[in-house]
Amino acid sequence: MRKIQYPPVYLGLYILQITAVCAVLRTEDRESLFITKAFFWAAIYGVGLLYGWRHRERKTDVSQSLTNVFLVVALLYAFMVYLSGSLEMAILTFLIGVQGARNFTLTQHRDLYFAYLISLILMFYGASVSQETTFVFHIILYVLSGVYTLMADHIDERLSLAKGGDKEILTKGMNLSIKGGWVAAVSLGLAFIIYLVFPRIPSPHVQGFPSIGGWYYSGKDWKKEAEGGKRKKEGFYRKGPDRTTGGELEYDGFRERFDIVKARKAIPNTVVFHLSSSRPIYARGKTFDTFDGRAWTNERPRETYLRSETGEFISSQYQPKEGTRQIYWLKKNMGNLIFAAYRPVSLWFPSDSIKKDTALCFKAPSRLRKGTKYSVASKINDLEGRPFGGVEFERDNERYLRLPSHLSPRIEDLSRSITAESEGDYEKAKAVEEYLKNNYEYTLDTVFDEKNEDTLDEFLFEKKRGHCEYFASSMVVLLRAAGVPSRLVTGYLANRRNPVTGYYEVRELDAHAWVEAYAAQGWVSFEPTPRFQFPCETRQCFVLSGLIRYVEDHLNRITEAQQESTWARLYRFILACLKGLLTFIQTLWEAIVGTAALFWEWLSEMGWAILTGIAVAGGSIYLILRLISPCVRKMRLQNLKRKSPGEFIFLCYQEMENIFGRKGIPRAFYVAPKEYQEILQTRFKELNPQIDQITKAFQQARYGGMPLNRRDIEETYQAYEYILKHGTGKKIKRFSFTYPKNLPIKKGDRQASRMSVKY
Repeated sequence: MRKIQYPPVYLGLYILQITAVCAVLRTEDRESLFITKAFFWAAIYGVGLLYGWRHRERKTDVSQSLTNVFLVVALLYAFMVYLSGSLEMAILTFLIGVQGARNFTLTQHRDLYFAYLISLILMFYGASVSQETTFVFHIILYVLSGVYTLMADHIDERLSLAKGGDKEILTKGMNLSIKGGWVAAVSLGLAFIIYLVFPRIPSPHVQGFPSIGGWYYSGKDWKKEAEGGKRKKEGFYRKGPDRTTGGELEYDGFRERFDIVKARKAIPNTVVFHLSSSRPIYARGKTFDTFDGRAWTNERPRETYLRSETGEFISSQYQPKEGTRQIYWLKKNMGNLIFAAYRPVSLWFPSDSIKKDTALCFKAPSRLRKGTKYSVASKINDLEGRPFGGVEFERDNERYLRLPSHLSPRIEDLSRSITAESEGDYEKAKAVEEYLKNNYEYTLDTVFDEKNEDTLDEFLFEKKRGHCEYFASSMVVLLRAAGVPSRLVTGYLANRRNPVTGYYEVRELDAHAWVEAYAAQGWVSFEPTPRFQFPCETRQCFVLSGLIRYVEDHLNRITEAQQESTWARLYRFILACLKGLLTFIQTLWEAIVGTAALFWEWLSEMGWAILTGIAVAGGSIYLILRLISPCVRKMRLQNLKRKSPGEFIFLCYQEMENIFGRKGIPRAFYVAPKEYQEILQTRFKELNPQIDQITKAFQQARYGGMPLNRRDIEETYQAYEYILKHGTGKKIKRFSFTYPKNLPIKKGDRQASRMSVKY
């Protein structure tokens, strides 16, 4: 095997490996250990590659011993990771350790290709589980270092074939930093444009489902909240306890008592969880049935226990190919609510028991920890664009018709006036929803009187503007006054999909309140808040349009105090570039469509006849040129034979190279004429005398001190005619040939191989 001789190969490989290792380390939830682990592996890989470079010429027992010792340590460390973490992370840790051990003996290109394979495996894993947009920077750095390493490897291969002063010539002619940078930049630019503008094929969603992990929650004691998670024996869950503080949800709608006046105070914009789903959803957390005019509560929760040793909780018969599958990755400490789209039919959660109420809301034994992963399968039907749980029987509609004891008569009159012309519960619910959306304004800045016990009356008849909690509460009360069973639901509106990662990013500000009404023989979701749309399934064919909406959403979430910050300016610059690219693509597409229409119109009238004539004329000219080209070459050779014998010999040799090049054996730049003659004579034995004659004449004309006589010139011309006659016919077959990589090349022959004659 060929040994590595070019130092930049090691430099590019080092950056490539560290990028792949960091891509895996970033997928772990304990971010505090990322820097420590990254520095550790960076030091190990750096020492290993430096040792491999310095000892590449001689393979010592010390280097092999270091490799073996490090392999044993890597195996033990991977086993420890398996005991304290997951099996997949143990396998990845072992691969990282194996590559770190092999770096001490990385001297040949076979080892280089093995390192490529390991880094690709690590990057593929990181890309498959990462939910952060920042992973794009890992991909960019990996591509840059990969292009740099491949170009350095190419230069190293060329240097291994060069001898003497040719190494210096090749090294100077290949400026790796400039050429590698341009190649990488062009590659990334083309890949980015293709990713943005080319249509996307719908994802088959073949990822592992169900998927659970992270922390394990024991249900032995429901009265006390556990201080930390308990690790299960299979090594599938993370070890506890977690020392992070907090964990309570800031949104008031997830507490036992939901005060709608205080619902929107001091809610941050942090990511709560990432969601993998085939469609946007309402992630339900809690339902409320009792309203006192200001706050919501649940009078009779009616919770039941579900137990499972495997973490699989089946609430109804689940068919693997049916329903909307969801996987939740928690990114912060939360309360004990388990979010799921309505109507959940199956739940996979890392616990031995959970609670379920009659509204199909779930609770965990303790607060949920950052890093928890669970899966849900829900049956979601669409009823005129509204999420609908399907036909189901509700036994306890009475509690969903209860009104506040001091309800204002004006609200009852308003309910009757809205639903007077509607027949059926579903039509009444639509009428109330439309009325609230068209006659009220959505805002987060409304200030209500905190001493007022009947805030709905103030909202409906005085303020007429407020946040989603007022709209949802008003609709529930108006529907109940009209005799339609309804309830208020709180959760998250998961409809902001990151077009880069493919995951829905659900933030604290996405906490939302909406309405479920028992109509059409089942619970139907209604959205009375203006500016909010139902989470309906939409197909995005292009990433560019989704990326523009994603950046605009980030800009809208930035507060007025942060409008002039560096991040805000960066987002505005990116948004302007993306919109400019979209405008250019739209203009280009319109021009292409217009040109195609004009071309088709011209083609249908007279263009087909003109194109047919051009094709016939072009084909005729090509055939004529093919027939007369041998005669033209003969005339040219005969003319040179009389006037310039030296140029005549050079042209004969060049024509011979062209003939055999078309047969599959071109002369490489590093192959001398004598070596090329030997290669041709092994393949075309019947042309050995002619090849020998032309080669000897060429070497005599190029290097000989005596001029060629007339007899040599005539014999060379006859040899060329013979090769032209027999070498271009069907008697000589086309060959596929690979030159030996270690041909002995003399300096004089190298100079001859670079000679080019222009006529």
